[in-house]
Amino acid sequence: MAEPENETEPKPEKPKAKKAKADVAPVESGKTEAAPVTQETAPAGSEQPAAKVEPAAKPAKKPAKKSSKKRAAKSSKAKATPRATKSAQVAAGSITVVPYDGPDAEDKITCRTKSALSLIPGIFKRLDTDNDPKDGKPRFTFVLADANAIFFNVPNCNPDGFFYIPERSQNIASIGGPEYLGTGPIRAVRIKIFIKNFLQIGFTLAFRIRFEENYNVTNQFNPKRRSASIQVL
Repeated sequence: MAEPENETEPKPEKPKAKKAKADVAPVESGKTEAAPVTQETAPAGSEQPAAKVEPAAKPAKKPAKKSSKKRAAKSSKAKATPRATKSAQVAAGSITVVPYDGPDAEDKITCRTKSALSLIPGIFKRLDTDNDPKDGKPRFTFVLADANAIFFNVPNCNPDGFFYIPERSQNIASIGGPEYLGTGPIRAVRIKIFIKNFLQIGFTLAFRIRFEENYNVTNQFNPKRRSASIQVL
C-alpha cells in the first residue's frame, strides 16, 4: 500500500500577520490623528466658531468707532444746544437781588451818599429780562422808578449812571453797555451779559447805580448811590 502523503499545512497566517501589522502601522502615526482636516470638516464644533468670531469682532469694532464719532458729533451738538437754551432761559430763571452794604470805593465821595431805598422795587420799579435778538445773549433792563432820574451832568458831584463791578461778579466775561433808554429823560438802563462758562450754572452780576433820588417829585438834585448784585441760577 502506498503511504499517505504527508499533509503540509499551508502557512498563510504569516503573510496575514504581516498585512495586519502593515495596516496597524499607519493608524498609529500621530500625524494622521492631529491633522487639521477634522477642524475643517467639523464647522459645528464649539472650538472652531469661537476661533472665527474673534477675527470677525475686529472689523466690527471699526464701524463701532464710526458710530462713536457720530455719537461724539451728536454729543457736541447736544452740548452746543444747552448754550442757546441757557441763554434763552435766563429770563425764566431764578433771579435774586442781593444788596451790598460792605465797604465801597465811593464811600469817600461826600456829595453822593448811600441810598436807603431797596433796589427793586425802590430805585428801580422792575427788572425786565430778555435775549438780544442778534446773538441770543441775555439782557437786563433796569426800569427806573417814576420818582427817580439819571443825569450825566450833576452839579457839584460825579455823574449818575450804571457801573459794572467785575471783582464781585461771577461767571461773567464782560458786559455790553450800559444803554440808557428813554426819549428825553432816561427811564431805563439796559446791559447785555457775556457768560464766561456755560457749563457752570448761573452767574452773578455786581454793580453800582448812581441816580437822583426823588428828582421827579422835588425837581431838585439829590445824588445817591447803591451797590447790589443780581444772582441768576
